Amino acid sequence: LTGYLIISMFTFPIERIHHQVYISIMIAVIVSDYILLKSRIQTRVSELYVKINPLITILVIVSIYYSYTLLQSEVSINKLMYARERGDWKGVVKLSDEAFSKLITLDAYSSPIHLHRGEANIKMNKYKDASKDLITALKYFPDHISVLNNLAITSSDMNNNAQAIKYLDRVLEIYPKYEASLYNKANVYHRNQEYENAFISLLSCNTQKPRHNYQEFITILKTEIDKKPL
Repeated sequence: LTGYLIISMFTFPIERIHHQVYISIMIAVIVSDYILLKSRIQTRVSELYVKINPLITILVIVSIYYSYTLLQSEVSINKLMYARERGDWKGVVKLSDEAFSKLITLDAYSSPIHLHRGEANIKMNKYKDASKDLITALKYFPDHISVLNNLAITSSDMNNNAQAIKYLDRVLEIYPKYEASLYNKANVYHRNQEYENAFISLLSCNTQKPRHNYQEFITILKTEIDKKPL
């Protein structure tokens, strides 16, 4: 317990609930051991230890292994974030692989680790690889907005506009006013020559604080709509 507490001191500030759960389990075992020892006669103490000690040993071994895995993952994720800042996308892919394990699928900010890998592959124009990474990320976090939005980007870049719209619709179900997805949806419709739908998507954006190309995009869409015969 003492060793685990020392290790936890370095991961408590950002991490989620699992630390408290493990510590609660350990404390519960120790307290119940103490109460049982007081209530039973001395002749049964050795029998009690035979039953409880293996459980405590297993819990400690599992906790140490998990803590070590978590620590290694966090070190890789911190390096990954620094690589992102530098634009080192090959480094991001490599560090994503180092950070990920079956035990650690999310980073300290509750984003799937494969999201970073997918975004790095998008930056390197490797859309098929990015799509695989993002689909994996979606398994670990089915409603993650950035994952869905990036899947829409990769689908559109691979000329699968119908699938891109499905991903964007899912994002907008979760967060109806998400600007990035509204703009992306307008872009996908524009690419697919569905100018009316693109115009409707663009009108749903925040017109009080529009993007720098908002008015230009509106003008282009109006021109294309006006060209169509009645």
